[in-house]
Amino acid sequence: CHLVEELDLTGNVLEMVQPTELADMSSLQAVTALEVQEFDASVFRKLKRLETLHLTFHGLTVQPGLFSELSSLRALTLTLEKALRLPQQMFVFTEGSVLKQLTLKGSKVKEIPDDLFSELVSLKELHLDLPHLLQLKMNTNDRHQYLQ
Repeated sequence: CHLVEELDLTGNVLEMVQPTELADMSSLQAVTALEVQEFDASVFRKLKRLETLHLTFHGLTVQPGLFSELSSLRALTLTLEKALRLPQQMFVFTEGSVLKQLTLKGSKVKEIPDDLFSELVSLKELHLDLPHLLQLKMNTNDRHQYLQ
């Protein structure tokens, strides 16, 4: 499996993903339609070449630092089915971020941390589909801007 570059999991909802299940896929560059109930926070640790991830999470709590090891990640689509809030350290990358496109979806998300996007220095596109979000605080040139 170490030569696989693209993985499409359309039609599958996995109960749990362990780090060992993706560890041998070190050449993986794109994961499409990964739907999971729960996963270990280090599940993506070995995927240094991953550039595109489409993840639907059915759990209640998103692990902080979940994407921290994805140093090549350029496009992320994250759909949260049950989570009400996002963790403070969600988009902190150990080797810096090259994330250019971020799509966040979540019909139940009400809160996101004020500085959730502050580490995303390469971000060009931000798409938010969070219909119950109460307030969005964006950092722009060391000033805080509130969107309500």
